[in-house]
Amino acid sequence: MKVQPQRLRFNRLWRAMSHFGWASRRYRTSEWKVIAHLLNVYRMTGCRPYEAHHEGLSDPATPAGRLAGTIAKSRLLALQLRLNPSSHRVLAMDKAIFYLLCGGVGLPVPRLYGVIDPGRQNLEGEVLGTGVSVKTLLQRVDGDIIVKPARGVYGHGINAYSRTPMGFLDRRSGEMLTVESLASSLSANRTDRLIVQERLRNHPELTDLSGSETLQTVRIRCLVTSTGDVRMGGSFLKLAVGDQVVDNIDGGRTGNFLAAVCLETGRLCMPVAYSTGGLGVDAVDRHPRTGRFLPRFEVPLWTEARALAKSASLAFLPLRTIGWDIGLTPEGPVLVEGNPYWDPANLMAAAPNDGCYAEEMVALLTLLRREARGNHAGV
Repeated sequence: MKVQPQRLRFNRLWRAMSHFGWASRRYRTSEWKVIAHLLNVYRMTGCRPYEAHHEGLSDPATPAGRLAGTIAKSRLLALQLRLNPSSHRVLAMDKAIFYLLCGGVGLPVPRLYGVIDPGRQNLEGEVLGTGVSVKTLLQRVDGDIIVKPARGVYGHGINAYSRTPMGFLDRRSGEMLTVESLASSLSANRTDRLIVQERLRNHPELTDLSGSETLQTVRIRCLVTSTGDVRMGGSFLKLAVGDQVVDNIDGGRTGNFLAAVCLETGRLCMPVAYSTGGLGVDAVDRHPRTGRFLPRFEVPLWTEARALAKSASLAFLPLRTIGWDIGLTPEGPVLVEGNPYWDPANLMAAAPNDGCYAEEMVALLTLLRREARGNHAGV
């Protein structure tokens, strides 16, 4: 049964009004001040009320300087579409192609065991038409692995498996699987190609900081200008809070934190997490598991990670703006993913910090807009 347009408009209005009330109570101000502030947020950033509420931007006391470093996802996407040619986006969006390309140009990536392709699989589970079955692939594995969709986003569909004498331990469910049972499960996938790769380990300093073995990556957002310079800004570290498989925040569903990283010093600003209920954000100064003080922590291998992001940006031209997820491992920085449609991550603008994040984002967004005006990549 179709829902009447009037009913939809009423539901949206009711939800908006409830959010105005929530914001007035949370920030101890009047609803009228919240509404006036949100109108200004929309004018400056394009963020509609729900997006502003969710990202912690509905506080009337938010300084204008921080708002200037934020942007609605829709407006950012319009810029990315102009800067990243549609003919080349697959190079970063399809991880099977991404890892092969990186390996071909000498960029460090996790060891790739294979790609399980449902479109080219027979009943025995051939991998990429090589005649190697999924069972044979798994028998070759000599360490822990990550299995993830080739076109997955936000950490959805990712799982980790630890190699044991009996087979594999499912890190998400805790179930022990034989090689045959895991091969059968992976071969049954008929929705997307699956990447089977080594599970990277954190740099010891990150493990000590969080008390977690979950790989915690840094996101370094880059733009290659029309003159060939690589500009960076608005970088952040994804901090795991527990032993989950992924470090993504996924709209607050994982409970993980984000912490801006000062581009010049490599030090963390005040981390943030989504509030319970999915509206607003909270600043977090200590890690709940280790008790470690988080602001001013110096990210290991920061100079090397920046150098890797620069090299990757130039290697992936004509894609001109990519958010690189880089794992910081004992052996050095490793490219995990490249995101041509990187998210704005506006929630970090709501956290008290030393100003470097907002200033960097203002500079990056200004440059993005200027470069997009003179470029049309085609959609």
